[in-house]
Amino acid sequence: SIVDLGITYKSGNKVDWEWFRDRVESFRHKYSETLDDALATMIKECHKLQEMRDRDKDDMSDEEDDLKSSQESGLFVHSLERAERVLERLDFFKYLRVQVLQYPNLPQTLRGVKRQKELPDWWRSAHDRALLLGVNKHGLNNWEAIAKDMELGFEGARSAYIRKHSEQALNEQKLAFPKTGACLRRVRKIIEHFRTRVETSKVIEELPVEDVSMGERRSAEAKPAREALAKNAERSSGPPQRSGIVEQTKGDLKAGVEAKEVVADIDSEPALKKRKGSVPRSETKPFRVSNVLTVFSFGNLDVEDLETDEDGLVAPIGFRAQRVVRGLPFEFEVLKSEDGCDTEYVVRAPGTKPVFETRDTSPLDSWTKMAVKAFSDPESNPFTDGKAAFGLREPEVQEELRRLLSLRKKQDENPPDVEVIKEPGHGMET
Repeated sequence: SIVDLGITYKSGNKVDWEWFRDRVESFRHKYSETLDDALATMIKECHKLQEMRDRDKDDMSDEEDDLKSSQESGLFVHSLERAERVLERLDFFKYLRVQVLQYPNLPQTLRGVKRQKELPDWWRSAHDRALLLGVNKHGLNNWEAIAKDMELGFEGARSAYIRKHSEQALNEQKLAFPKTGACLRRVRKIIEHFRTRVETSKVIEELPVEDVSMGERRSAEAKPAREALAKNAERSSGPPQRSGIVEQTKGDLKAGVEAKEVVADIDSEPALKKRKGSVPRSETKPFRVSNVLTVFSFGNLDVEDLETDEDGLVAPIGFRAQRVVRGLPFEFEVLKSEDGCDTEYVVRAPGTKPVFETRDTSPLDSWTKMAVKAFSDPESNPFTDGKAAFGLREPEVQEELRRLLSLRKKQDENPPDVEVIKEPGHGMET
């Protein structure tokens, strides 16, 4: 049950056993103190087995004896594989419940996850968040309950899709809720997308100021723009619009920024073990083009999903950059619309509180709307080409995109094996 459901915590890092009892009937009459002791013993056994595995090879004979003795006497864990599985799942559920589901503006953060072919035709971006909520509620092995949970909306979306396309010949296999393996892969992909977007936003810092006068000029230029955006924030109300200014819950960024030459390891969590032959690290590592332009992510580079414009420029979904214009930092991102039909170009002004955002299917329209809000003088807008504002016309950016696409193509031509660890009743792939 721990492997399937994980555990939840109250304030003070105290386990919420009431939540667990509601879902596991055999535990309903056990005292919290008894469950605390059992959990501590199980975790201790898991770590002990791992420590035995990590001992020096010189002590291999003694290690084998100790390992065998531990397996025979252990109350809960009887193999190293099982021990790693327990710790992995505990870490996974803690990250899901503490970091992901508690994250402000989670629906917006999860937009742009690459769509997998094994998903049903009715699957939309909103269902990614619903899948995580389902895993939180029902665990990682109760997919039937997740599919039928009316609060999550999967059955309703499926029925609505069938009604809408009633006159067409529908493929039943493309309408069914994803199978176990597909669900597990989707959960991992969603979590990895979340980690990439959240962690890369933490590597931003101030650019070095060339001299005192330059710093003062930038600060003076930034102040009226911020005040103008703040006034618009007070006047704005209602739900976010498809192409307009909407509030975002982001932190304050000062004028003049760049990315550090570091990146958080998106595979560091035990629950998110790396698949062999995954996307090259350079796709998510901050790429500094100039003092005023840094690319945080080159996006999804699956060749079959890429589109090029009449000039041959590639704009991958998930492309994310930051550019400083007249002393003000702006974030640029390419995303899929909620219905998955259109490509949307998003511009954010993170130097204001609250943060504002414009989005449009035209990169020029999206940038122009932001520039009108940010600069009182129309001549202050140096870009009349939307993709140039996004950094997509920079030769260095297109060259790096071609390099990464070449690596991706080689991977697709020589697909690697995927490690799978099977366990009776608890088949989570790694």
